[in-house]
Amino acid sequence: MAHHLGIKQRTANDNWEIILRVTGAGNSQPVLAYSAQDRSLRTEQTYFRLSQTDFDGKKEVFNIVSVALESEIKGIKVFPNPTSDVMSIQKNGLNQNDIFVFDALGRNVTEKVTKSKLNNQFTIVSVNQLGKGKYMIRIGSENAFFVVQ
Repeated sequence: MAHHLGIKQRTANDNWEIILRVTGAGNSQPVLAYSAQDRSLRTEQTYFRLSQTDFDGKKEVFNIVSVALESEIKGIKVFPNPTSDVMSIQKNGLNQNDIFVFDALGRNVTEKVTKSKLNNQFTIVSVNQLGKGKYMIRIGSENAFFVVQ
């Protein structure tokens, strides 16, 4: 009977830090599903593990899961990444009006970038008006991530 579930993330110095703790439902019928999202927009490989602690203190730790958010996803390529001034977006059939930029808090910051279409495949984006941080580009239902240094 689950007292609580915990999600831990591996830190840069190989320690595990708890990022989420959810109260369990004990012994439930039907089976319950839990979900969580990490919205910190890391572009490097990140490792997570789930643990379950029962009311009697017994703990089960599950296999480590790795997640990598790449700067090239579903045919969108963003380079250079990281950048400090200008970057290129490559995608077949790219329309610059379909490009939206969001900050790490999910705010639309598209108005702070300047887009210049080179051809049907490349668009140059000036990001020098964005502060340092992690950002997401959305083109239709596809996302790519980049870092401004």
